[in-house]
Amino acid sequence: MMVEVIEYTDPICSWAWGSEPKLRLLRWRHGHRCDWRVVMGGLVGDATRGRADWDPTLAAGPMSAYWKQTNHFTGQPYPRPMRRMAASTDPAGRAVKAALLQGPDVADRVLRRFRESIFVFGVVPDTPESFADAVGGLPGLDVDRWLDDLETETVARGYQEDWEETRRPNDHVRVLGGDRPGIGSMKHSEGHDRYAFPTLVMRGPGGEHTVPGWMPYDAYVAALESALPGSTSDPRPDPTVSEALDEWELLTEMELRTLCGSASMEQLPESAVGHFWGGGVVVLDAGATQRRSLPALAPAAVRSLADLALAFDAANDVVEAMEGAAGDDDRWLLRTPCDDWDLRALLNHMTGSARMVTLGVSGQAIGPEFYGDHLGPDPVLAYQQATAEAIAAYRQDPAALEQTLSLPWGELTGAELATMFAADHLVHAWDVARSLDLELQVDDELVERVRAFADAYVPNHRGPGMFGPEQQAPAEATALDQLAAFVGRRVLGSR
Repeated sequence: MMVEVIEYTDPICSWAWGSEPKLRLLRWRHGHRCDWRVVMGGLVGDATRGRADWDPTLAAGPMSAYWKQTNHFTGQPYPRPMRRMAASTDPAGRAVKAALLQGPDVADRVLRRFRESIFVFGVVPDTPESFADAVGGLPGLDVDRWLDDLETETVARGYQEDWEETRRPNDHVRVLGGDRPGIGSMKHSEGHDRYAFPTLVMRGPGGEHTVPGWMPYDAYVAALESALPGSTSDPRPDPTVSEALDEWELLTEMELRTLCGSASMEQLPESAVGHFWGGGVVVLDAGATQRRSLPALAPAAVRSLADLALAFDAANDVVEAMEGAAGDDDRWLLRTPCDDWDLRALLNHMTGSARMVTLGVSGQAIGPEFYGDHLGPDPVLAYQQATAEAIAAYRQDPAALEQTLSLPWGELTGAELATMFAADHLVHAWDVARSLDLELQVDDELVERVRAFADAYVPNHRGPGMFGPEQQAPAEATALDQLAAFVGRRVLGSR
């Protein structure tokens, strides 16, 4: 006996994307007990209705910022950058229904490719041309037939039926209260009540059981067991990393950890390839990389770039406290943990070093004229632009990560350069935070990776103008405090 599972979802919903690691695990372990049906719910019908000034380019920034907030809960990628937003998710929903005519597995893979296009690659598919781009090289899909089917009455009717079913929410979600992020209570949008996305409804001899919105994995297992007692007693063993890459084309870090364990990123096969999404790494096998025309880069090299981006993020978070500060603002004269620099001089160094990354990656010379003022009339904007340009340089030439670059102090690979400056900007973010009495929150795993570089590099480079003697950190010091003490900062108390 099987459990009927109905999944209400939409390609562009960030909470549905955030739930992918858990749902992949559920289907891997218990899919043999489930008769699974995906219902395309239609998150956005027409964003332009009543808004003559709606613009797809202007709408992209706020949407990406919202998805960044969702990332804090889900750990899944969000588009960085995102250049345009779709006015409606109905076309993508219909495209998934058209793929269903070639089988549910094909439709699942098309839906997944749409989500990857949005949240990993920052492109929202909403036209036949962008649909075809999103599914390029997808095994099992006849693209010409699919695009023809997209225009048929059968597909239009099938999508309309899904849309209407989504707008008949059950009593469970109608009475569900609370206001936590991602809660699955009934939504009211564009004049209709509907299920939140994702919502799973499970039906069996034990009745109907609903798992709405952003929920823990155990809630899905409990609902499955309640719908059919004994249905969770024979789970399929969790996949190895190689099995997961064989099963799915692309895996996020959160998916790898959820499916294969916390150490899975250290267990990748040699054939695995990494891709930088803007704030982390996704992993593909070599075949998937070829099908998508992506560069074949080692995940460890891509991780170095991701760490640089995260270090820049941390620094920008604290530097933004000076946004709008005039050139004669007394805070620019604040002392910093770098003894020879006030706050403006420190930010000038940070901005210059970010620009040095850009020049190094793009193969441009770094001459004596480089060493001067990098801040101009708007120091905060100058730093924001410099860090963005450094990341953009790597994105324009990702192969630079594995190439040897010539720099004023010697030769490094692009990955080594990224790691070096990740350490530099992370420590200087700590300096800025101390000067401005701000709290700086940084992921300990990032600090640990940067510390591994510092442990090997710093001891051979202590001295004037470089790193001072290691200092004693207090017992309550954070990992970042300990890193700061290691490179010579006096740490008087943790934040």
